[in-house]
Amino acid sequence: MTTIALKSILQSCWQPHVSHFHAMLRATRLSRGLFLRQLSSQSVPRTTPTCLNELTDALHQVDDEVLVSLDEIRQLNTNPLWVEGTDSIKRIATAPSRHMISSQLLLLSHVHDLPRSQLSPTMADDVIVATASVELLHLFMLVQDDVMDNSIVRRGTSTVHHHLRGRLLATEGGDAGRLANSYATVLSDCVHATAHSVLASTCNSQALDCFHAMALAAAEYQFQDLVGWKMHAGNNEAVTKAVEDVVALSSTLRFAYPLKMGQCFSAHDLPSAALQWATHFGRAFKLLGDVSDVVSDPFVSGKDPLRNLEEGRPSSVIPIMLESEHAAAILSLDSPAWSSLGPNPLLRALLAAQAVEHVLQDAEAALQQAKQVLTELDPELCLHAGLSNFTAGLAQHHGVLKERFGSLQSEFDGL
Repeated sequence: MTTIALKSILQSCWQPHVSHFHAMLRATRLSRGLFLRQLSSQSVPRTTPTCLNELTDALHQVDDEVLVSLDEIRQLNTNPLWVEGTDSIKRIATAPSRHMISSQLLLLSHVHDLPRSQLSPTMADDVIVATASVELLHLFMLVQDDVMDNSIVRRGTSTVHHHLRGRLLATEGGDAGRLANSYATVLSDCVHATAHSVLASTCNSQALDCFHAMALAAAEYQFQDLVGWKMHAGNNEAVTKAVEDVVALSSTLRFAYPLKMGQCFSAHDLPSAALQWATHFGRAFKLLGDVSDVVSDPFVSGKDPLRNLEEGRPSSVIPIMLESEHAAAILSLDSPAWSSLGPNPLLRALLAAQAVEHVLQDAEAALQQAKQVLTELDPELCLHAGLSNFTAGLAQHHGVLKERFGSLQSEFDGL
């Protein structure tokens, strides 16, 4: 008997027992997650909309799985800084303002071929686990983004490094910031590693390959965001390409990959129109994020408006300004901070170049393209309903940002 034949026989004998063990393990983890969520003082329901109400129960299960994973990380070390840092991540993970867009897209992709009338609130365990791994990867990115941006607020609660900095000030003084950033980065690495191990438990090789590609895209996105556009200063074509590359990476990372992962757990191929929608919707999402960086309330966003521009991040307003007669303002970047007294020269140049108006128009065009693509999907299927609701929600957000920018213009004109 060959080794391969023996292995096949053993697998056939043990597979039912292994499957039963995995099922028991999954049930235990999910029950523990529900218990943790009920005990947690932060277990406030999400205040953000769900693309389909039928996905609500599944998203609760994803929350449970994420909490179990974070609790396992917490128990790895008894050091107070480790415990407090992990608890800080849990507060971000369970904040009521969490959107869980990637999670919703993965779940939606899994059931994409079902009519909405047949959609069950119960999802397969492996799908819940895969969705939790994506949510953990997103948490990892949030913690690292906050360190890179030196943000103090995330989802209405203190960022991890900012919380640890306060904890370290009494003992470390001026070195507290550096140490807090290092500790937060290490803890985020644990979340990243856990995301991979959680997904590995599904034994879905296609999903693992997709997840690895997503993780690499996340790293590339963060790197490109840090590099920015300044190294291309003087070459407007190269600057535009650098900005467009970041927009495309963001779209692929946040929207296309979750849809592809959901397909790994589905019996039927995802319609190509869904990935086309991800491209257009993701573009609009990133453009509106760049607008939000200009008009956001620092007490909500956790960082000063215009900071990304002052630091040379690849914002969509940059190429527009460089092509205008106000390019000097963005090239010098020696303007006072937004919080200082008097009109900000950088903001004045933004308004004069009508850069934000152009980006808002570009975002609106991308949203229209996303809507057009949806006409290729069967309107009876839940995929069409979910993506349509996402598109309508972002269009509403576009209107809010446009109104907020108009108010900012009026206030600035009155200075």
